[in-house]
Amino acid sequence: MAIINRPLLPENKQGEYGKLYQKLKSEIITEKEHGQLLKMTEQQEANAVERLRALAELSQLRKITLDDTEP
Repeated sequence: MAIINRPLLPENKQGEYGKLYQKLKSEIITEKEHGQLLKMTEQQEANAVERLRALAELSQLRKITLDDTEP
């Protein structure tokens, strides 16, 4: 359950991610910042995959569909 309930990014990185994303949307992001944003996005995606795997495992244990799984 810890994996399922874990945020996709640590709380201390969420604000930084939001700022970098806004810079990207405004087209004022530096190359270095863009690299940081990509790294955080990759981490977010990896955590989302882990979460989905954990949800799939939980649904199998409960013998329900993934759509019916609630963390």
